[in-house]
Formats: sequence, structure tokens, C-alpha cells
Amino acid sequence: MLKAVAGLFPTDPPAPPDEPRGRDLDTSLRRAMHGRLPGCLVPTEGHSGTLDKLVKALPAPTPGAGAEAGERRDAVSFLIEWAANPKAQPYCALLGDLGMGKTTTCVAFTDALLQARDGGGPNRPPLPIYLDLRNLGEVVGGDLTLEPILDRVLKGTWRGGQTNPGLTATEVIRLVREEGALVIFDGLDEVLVHLSPAAGQRFTRELFRILPPALLTEPGRRAGRLLISCRTHYFRTLRDQQTHLTAEGRDGIRADLYRTFILLPFTEEQIRAYLRQALPDQDPDRVLELLRSVHNLTEMAERPYTLSLLAEHIGVVERWRAEAARHRGGPLPPHGAVLAGARHRQAPADPRPQASADGALRRRAVALRPQDLEGRRGRTGADRSAARTPGHRRPLRGQGPRAAEGGPAHRHLPGSRGR
Repeated sequence: MLKAVAGLFPTDPPAPPDEPRGRDLDTSLRRAMHGRLPGCLVPTEGHSGTLDKLVKALPAPTPGAGAEAGERRDAVSFLIEWAANPKAQPYCALLGDLGMGKTTTCVAFTDALLQARDGGGPNRPPLPIYLDLRNLGEVVGGDLTLEPILDRVLKGTWRGGQTNPGLTATEVIRLVREEGALVIFDGLDEVLVHLSPAAGQRFTRELFRILPPALLTEPGRRAGRLLISCRTHYFRTLRDQQTHLTAEGRDGIRADLYRTFILLPFTEEQIRAYLRQALPDQDPDRVLELLRSVHNLTEMAERPYTLSLLAEHIGVVERWRAEAARHRGGPLPPHGAVLAGARHRQAPADPRPQASADGALRRRAVALRPQDLEGRRGRTGADRSAARTPGHRRPLRGQGPRAAEGGPAHRHLPGSRGR
């Protein structure tokens, strides 16, 4: 697999004299990424497109078929091919709904590139620099410039009490602009939600200063790539999303300079694959049948994050379904109420919008009533629960998980579709 990844990339010119520093950078970046991949990992999938005209998702391709735009395919494989293609667009937006696996995909992509670089040689992939924008915290201001943004994120990225992050903002900028490095800004929406629209636009424009379009046409320059992840439900309309990601038409950032990849909900086979890893002692088909018997849990299992919660608390769901059979819709037994309350106390409120939305999904996944466990269907679900939490904006029209699988998304709104 690693040889195949490395073989995708063109041969680089002879290594510069500072190659030992390059080795140090790889080591430092691997150390920073250590432990970020989840223990249970099922590759995410989605469909590709462009920012100015995203293509609706199509059914999964048949074995051996080409991975054309719009076909369901592996997310990391798409990103590796994008990074390896010298003629591809310089920017890529990784988009998806809440809990759909955007961060996991970014981390897995970074890990794949770093591993492929281990052997050295002329066909090494670009150096990936993963930057988690959540590390800016709530103190971020819309007047921050690129260098302070990078410094703060870098210090938050290196874990384990290290005082030296191993990289400086100046070095990151140089690597991306002159050495072909690939910078990954993960979690744009986590910052924008703390800012006014105008301040948020200024912040995003600062990020793109790391790789301005004017540099891409300079002869002899080894300009890198930029990947940015964002939640689809942050923007009110598709046009708002496209306008924001193109800096309102300023700075030369055009929609045709983007590739996009939209993460799709897990298929039943992906859910089974996750359950085999998370619950090795249980039959995944039996667990799936349990989830089908509980209102809304099948839909929640299609999101990697909430699926992890369900797997973690599958014993609670089983006990409460048994109680439902005995009580037949009666009030929640006292010990069930105590369990739900204890779970709430274990997860204190977090003012960040992502954490608030996660909390809503967590409460829905864990604090189930016996009445819910009798298989009654209804219209309430994870999307509506998350939409009621502070900071979580309403989905774009036609942009729920089901719409992504072939619904009417983009039929009546111009522009792109987001995370």
C-alpha cells in the first residue's frame, strides 16, 4: 500500500543540502500525530466534485469501474490522488455533516502520507502539515494575521508537554510556498462560529495567505497544496458557502481552483465493519438488528461519531429494550433515570458549538427512554436534535445525509455544497 502511494508521486529534483532537517521534520510531525487515529478505523467514503458545480452522489461504482466525479469512493484514496496529480487544483475542501468523520479523514490522510515518506527516495509524497484549528480556542479574534494563527495552532498541536513545537509559522509558510508541502486546516467552522461574518471572512482570507494564487504561476516555484475541512451545516446557503471559500471573489481565489470531497453516511457494510472492530465478541448482524429495533438509531449509526457512542453503550441499549418489553411504554424505571443523569454529569457542558452539538447527539444516543425502544418511528432525529443546539445552523436546503445520496441537493441553488 505504501509503495503504491509513493509511486503515484512524480520524481523530485535532487535533495537540497538541508535534507537532515527534512528528516527531523518528518519525525516531529509523526510525533505530533501520534495517537490521533481512533482505535477502530473504517475508511470514510464520499464523492468528489468542484466548488463551482458539485455533482450529486451516485450509487457506489461497480468493482473495477473508474472513480469518476460523483461516484462513491474512498476519501483518503481520493485525497492521495489529488495530492499526487501535478495538474490538479491547488485547493481542496473536505466537507461533511456533523459527526461524519472529517477530522478522522484528515488525520488518516496525514498518516498515509507520512508513512509513505518513510522510505525516502525520489518519489516521496509531499510533506503533510496537519493543523487543528480547534487549538485556537475561543480567544481567536478576527484581526489575527496568518503568522499568529499558525503559531497558536502549532503550539496546541504538539502534545505531551513539549514546549518546542518543532515548527515555526515562518517555516510552515516557507515549506508550503517553496518546498511543495501540503497544509491541512482542519475544522474551519469551529473558528467561524465564534466570529461575526465579516471577521470570519477576514480569518479565512488570512489562512489562504499561506498559498496565494499569485504564487502558483511563478516559474520554478514548488508551491504546495491546501486542504481545508468544514461542516456543511455552518453556512445558510450554498451560495454563502461558495462566497466564503472564495474570499468573496477577492485575492484571486476562484471556484475553479478547488476540488471538493463530500463525506457520505456509512453504508450498512461500513457499519458492520466498525462493529466487528469495536465489539469483537458480538455478532454485528445481531447488533444491527438491535439498532433497527430502536427509533432513529439506524440513522444515527450512519455517522461515524454517533456509531462510536452506540457501540460504547450497546449494553445500555440492550437493557433498556428489555425493560421496554416489560413495561410496554410505561415510565422510565428509576435506575434508568439515574443512569441517564450520571451520564450527563460525566459530560459537563462545553460552550463550543461542536461540543454542544456532540453533547446533544451523545444524550440522544445514551439517554433513551423505554418508550423509544419499541421501534416506533417518527420525524425527530439526530439532525433536528443537533440543529436545536446553540451554534449549530440549519442544514442547507436539500443537504441532509439522505440528500447526499441522490436527493435534490443543488437542483435549485447555485454554487457548492459544504460540510
